[in-house]
This record gives sequence, structure tokens and C-alpha cells, in this order.
Amino acid sequence: MLSQSDNNPQLLAALQPILDARHKVADAQATVDQTNQQLISLRPDEDRQRANITALANADKSSRDRFVHDLNTTEDAVNAAQKDLATRTAALNAAKADLAVRIEAFQIDTH
Repeated sequence: MLSQSDNNPQLLAALQPILDARHKVADAQATVDQTNQQLISLRPDEDRQRANITALANADKSSRDRFVHDLNTTEDAVNAAQKDLATRTAALNAAKADLAVRIEAFQIDTH
């Protein structure tokens, strides 16, 4: 482990920005994964609600309205999750780019 006391403090100092950037990439990836899971969990509800609306084509207006309302709510959640996913994916890409820059810039003075 890098935090052990017998390691070179210069090495630890030089690696810390890379480790911090890697942690940011991991955090950003976790938020992207979480949003993807949210979208995956919404899809069956959306499909079921669409099927209910189709099945109730000849049903009374209040029944259809209820399912249309439910579908609209689900679609709003899908749209919000897709916007979140775009934002979080951009943050992930920025974190990966920052990590690459820090790795590229890595230097340690051995003198």
C-alpha cells in the first residue's frame, strides 16, 4: 500500500494527483452505472403501461386516463434519467481525460 511509512514521500506526492483522479473516475463511473440501472428498471414499467393503454382502448375514460397518467409519469422519469445520464457521462469523460493528462504529466525527480 502506498500509504505505508517506508515509501518514498516524493513518490507518494507525485502519485497522489493520479490516485485522486482515478478516484474521481471511479466515482463518475458509479454514477453512470447507477443511472443506467435506473433506466433499465424503468423500461418494463413503460412497456407494461403502454400495453395497458392498448388493452384498454375500449375501456372507460377514467381507466384509460389513469394509465396514460402513469405512462406520462414514467416517461418523465425516463427523460430525466436520460438527461442525468448525458450529464454524468460527460463528467465521466472529463474525469477520464483528466486522469490521462495526470498520467502523461507524471514525473518524479530522482535527484
